[in-house]
Amino acid sequence: RLRGLSAAKRGANDAVSFLQTAQGGMQEVSNIIVRMKELTLAAGTTTMSDRERRFLFLEYEALYEEVNRIAQSTEFNGIPLLNGESDKVPEEMVFRLGDPLEGTTPDGGTGDINTVRFDGFKNISVTPDGLGLKSARELLDASGETDGIGIDDVEETLLAADDPEFSTAFDQAMNKLSTQRAEFGAFESRLDKV
Repeated sequence: RLRGLSAAKRGANDAVSFLQTAQGGMQEVSNIIVRMKELTLAAGTTTMSDRERRFLFLEYEALYEEVNRIAQSTEFNGIPLLNGESDKVPEEMVFRLGDPLEGTTPDGGTGDINTVRFDGFKNISVTPDGLGLKSARELLDASGETDGIGIDDVEETLLAADDPEFSTAFDQAMNKLSTQRAEFGAFESRLDKV
């Protein structure tokens, strides 16, 4: 029985580590989004030349690619944590916290209450596309080092494409990221009580 309890505790600790790894990746993406917004707002002023604006967007695009890299490479034991579009992501995560025990489940039914399920794991997407961030690659490719990027092009990168509730694409991305972080945080909080 003691060995079974130790295995259950180890399983809960592994689940917490799993969630903390995801939270760490999301925190880095959050920091990057703040910087991307800062760069775009700085580029949206006429006191900056088109050439200087292009320099800002070189950093912006590098950060965009870093968000993508973090989303693609953050894994725990081979399971992608931030890219639900990956074929390696299971439909749900199942964590065993102890011996099977019949009881009332959160949905009002009956079942094994020592099995915790994290449904909707495929819906987690911290990729730039999943967050609604726009690439500056076309702007950079269309501009030369001497031409730079015009102020009108900045607007396109700044505005939220698919939700008028948010003033910028970055606010929309932070909202999506915060929602996903809240799900991971709530689940982690539950597992900390085990």
